[in-house]
Amino acid sequence: MQPEALTDVAKRVTLDQVIGHVSGALPHLSTGDRARLRRGPLKDGDVGAPAFWKLAAHEKYGFKGDDKWAAILQAMAILTPRPADGDDNPKGPHDPSHKFGMALCDGGDKSWGQGSADPRPVLSELRLAKMLAAKGELRRELVIRAAKIIAKSGPSVNCADIARFILNENIDEYARQIAKHYYIRLSRAANGGNADDDKPIAETQE
Repeated sequence: MQPEALTDVAKRVTLDQVIGHVSGALPHLSTGDRARLRRGPLKDGDVGAPAFWKLAAHEKYGFKGDDKWAAILQAMAILTPRPADGDDNPKGPHDPSHKFGMALCDGGDKSWGQGSADPRPVLSELRLAKMLAAKGELRRELVIRAAKIIAKSGPSVNCADIARFILNENIDEYARQIAKHYYIRLSRAANGGNADDDKPIAETQE
């Protein structure tokens, strides 16, 4: 399945590679550029954040400068940890091993829920359901809100999950994957386990 909203340049690589490249670039932007991306790369009556257009034009990235990619970049910027002083290898927000649905449940904390008979997800089940059912601008807004919630604990998240969910709003499988990972994580915590328990969760092939 070909990811939507990629330019001809970006179609030469996978969506995961594009997200990985962008994740690696974000920590190296200036403080002002990162702040502008966190506020939203595109605004009505505004030409947009220069960093957004520079990334979109780069041959390694090549994503479209549209509202969907603006939301993806905003979520990733929100999730990008603030680089420590003197850190020559700052950490980006993308971690393929920690699924977006799991992070919506545990906030990136692998020990979340341990010792609690009734663990409470960082994003409530009601908010999750609203986000998964939303389309268009509302979906993008709810993803941004979710990113702000889970960013409080500074986790790395599978940002390719976020991109697929935003880019492919008419393909239900991506929403189902998020729900599956969320509830598997919730079930593990309720049974005294953590994010590393059991075998990796099987993925649906694209």
